[in-house]
Amino acid sequence: MSIAPDARVSTGQVSAQVVRLMRQLGSLKAQAAAHSRHGADWSAYVLLFHLVQDGPMRSRDLATSVAADPSTVSRQAATLVDLGLVERRPDPADRRAVQLAATERGEELFRRIRADREAMFDIVLADWSDGDVEQLTCLLTRFTNDIERHRPLLTKTLTSRESR
Repeated sequence: MSIAPDARVSTGQVSAQVVRLMRQLGSLKAQAAAHSRHGADWSAYVLLFHLVQDGPMRSRDLATSVAADPSTVSRQAATLVDLGLVERRPDPADRRAVQLAATERGEELFRRIRADREAMFDIVLADWSDGDVEQLTCLLTRFTNDIERHRPLLTKTLTSRESR
């Protein structure tokens, strides 16, 4: 598939703005981690988010949900279990297997983190119209969905460039 020259300029502009956004969010994430009162790193909270939103699941399914290596997810989940935010329980479909599930304490922490995040975005979007916020939400949803949909091709593209 060939991209028209004008589209490349737009793609470059989108890429530059996404990089700027990632840097800003990364900086905020680092500041939040430095002031974390909960004892787990940010990436572990991503697991908690999926367990609260999607319900109990096996570790390998959680790894798929967060697009991470299963051994990394296992280590992060162990931290959450040690903190009492997640528990291991038998999988109802196969009693020999184990599911991870958010505890009440984990769900409460998730609600607090979500409220903090929403308060932050309330500040950022305070001067935006409802229409602009809705448009941004629609476009970000579409963009994220397309990244998820194209992930195999994106991964293949990245790994083929590394081997050059």
